[in-house]
Amino acid sequence: MSTLAQIVCICGAITSSHAAQPFRDSELFEYRYEALASDTYLLRLSTPDLALDTVDWREARMRVFARRFADWTCRGRFDLADTAALDWPRERFSHARQFVFRCR
Repeated sequence: MSTLAQIVCICGAITSSHAAQPFRDSELFEYRYEALASDTYLLRLSTPDLALDTVDWREARMRVFARRFADWTCRGRFDLADTAALDWPRERFSHARQFVFRCR
């Protein structure tokens, strides 16, 4: 195979990747979302520590963001569920959360 063909193949493989890339929403959140099935999505969300922050405030911010994201994605009609990844530690992990939502 010629060198040019190899370069084209490598560039095509790199640019056609469908891996979910993180998006940043201001300085408070990083998120990525994936379509699981028809009208069902997984939202992975993380947030940093703020100067005067508590676990409850972080979790509340993430729930509000997830509700707004689902509302925007589904145009107002959705079911939202908070879910924990099975491979995450059993202790309360307050900087990241997963939500599943289904558009109605």
